Amino acid sequence: MRKRIGKIVCVCAIVTLAIIGIVIKARTKKDASTSQNQTAGMEAQNESYTEEKTMYFGTTTAGTDYEYFSSTATTPLQVEEVYAETGTQVTTQSAILKVTDESYKQAKKELEQNLKEAKRNLAQAKITYKEDVLSLQTEYNTESVVSDTAYETYETAVENLETELELAESNLNDANKILKTYPAKIENLSTNLSALKSKINAYKVEIKALNKKWKKAQKTFEDAEEKYQKLKEKKEENETVQNYIKQYMKKNGSKKEGNASDEASGTSSASMEALTKNLQEEGKIVNSNYKKAEQQYKAAEQKLEKIKTALESKKQQKETAENKMESCNTKKASYQETLSNAQKNRKKYQTTYEQAVLAKKTGILTAEKELQQNLLAENSASVSYKTQLETLTSTLDAAQKEYDEAKEQFDNFKQSFQDGIWYAQSSGLLQYIGYEAGEYISSKTPIAGYYNGKILSVQIDVEQEEIASIQVGQEVMVSMQTKRGVTGTVSKISSEQSASSASKVSYAVDISIENGDGQLESGETASILFQTKEKQMENKKEEVSQ
Repeated sequence: MRKRIGKIVCVCAIVTLAIIGIVIKARTKKDASTSQNQTAGMEAQNESYTEEKTMYFGTTTAGTDYEYFSSTATTPLQVEEVYAETGTQVTTQSAILKVTDESYKQAKKELEQNLKEAKRNLAQAKITYKEDVLSLQTEYNTESVVSDTAYETYETAVENLETELELAESNLNDANKILKTYPAKIENLSTNLSALKSKINAYKVEIKALNKKWKKAQKTFEDAEEKYQKLKEKKEENETVQNYIKQYMKKNGSKKEGNASDEASGTSSASMEALTKNLQEEGKIVNSNYKKAEQQYKAAEQKLEKIKTALESKKQQKETAENKMESCNTKKASYQETLSNAQKNRKKYQTTYEQAVLAKKTGILTAEKELQQNLLAENSASVSYKTQLETLTSTLDAAQKEYDEAKEQFDNFKQSFQDGIWYAQSSGLLQYIGYEAGEYISSKTPIAGYYNGKILSVQIDVEQEEIASIQVGQEVMVSMQTKRGVTGTVSKISSEQSASSASKVSYAVDISIENGDGQLESGETASILFQTKEKQMENKKEEVSQ
């Protein structure tokens, strides 16, 4: 181990990075006051407390990225050969070390067996979970059915009580409304019936008068029609004779004169002309009389039609009034019957309503009492169901977690060691190798460390009684001259004593500080401040007691 430390120091000298193992331990007590604002109008109260912290000092050097390997296998991996050397450039294809075939196979077999067992356990846990949940659900549903039925019974009982009360109230209100409004309705119907009766009588008188007028107009129309037809025939007869004479004279007027027959024809023609003249005179008289008769006929026809229309209208009005009167009589009889029934049943409805009010009050109280008892039983069953379900779920989750962890361990093992060889996880300058041939790999000691220009490292010595409270990955507060309040991370904890005396034993702890922007420089003195778990617990106890 001393030889390995010597190699590390040599490499650090080559890259001009010196580790100054100056450790100054100082314990400081710092008082801090906190203030808490209460609600408006209340005074702020200050509460002081003291935290005991441990501060270490060291010097910043070029940073190192460390690679660790941890496994749950009980078989330790033994280093057979170290291939790489510190101070050399490596890539992700560079082999760092190899473990023995025996330890590699045993560890792999153990992790693989653990994964198979965890997988079987998970499968069985899922089956058991499904069966137990189904059984639990069945039991819970059986208990819930009782409470659900009781709740439905409660709702049904209340609904029935409300329905009976509403029916009784409705019957009573309807009876009261009928007794209040129907007498006036019956009286209005009686008034309407009297008015309709008067209208019908008036229509009858008017219809009688119109019938008389219609008969007279019918006689006048028939006389005018007969006269009109006679004059029409006479007019047509006169026109026929005149047309005949005209045709005759036209036909015989073209014959030559000079013989006896011509003389006879002339005599006949003169007679025809005289006859024509007489017919024309007579035709004028006939036409005049015909036109007067036609006017009288049309006037008589119009008057007859007018009287007929008025008569039909009056008959229709009379029929409408009679229908209304019949409807009013029917409605009046119905109202009278309804009023009579309401008068008879009103007292009975009042009694039924009062009984329904009382029945609702007592019935709801009884139903509520039964419902509360069933709800309490349901709540108890629900709590029991949830508790048992949580237990079943917790058991399944534990099996799933066990499987996930076993798979992660097995996958990590296969990825980390390829046929027993550990390859570099990063490319760069190899600054640290944590093992030699024959040693066993531990989760607390890095396998390798690589130079990283984007981080700085500070190495400090921590006393034995406090080293157990520090873990890889734990955050610390780092302060330097150029910058304060920087967050650092514990990157490596040495498993070997860095210093020992009669009074104390210490172990080296490496702190990594991000320096991506390059503002921090190597060689600066840095103070490291963090609380140990023991001090944190003591402070919490003090706060609780205060």
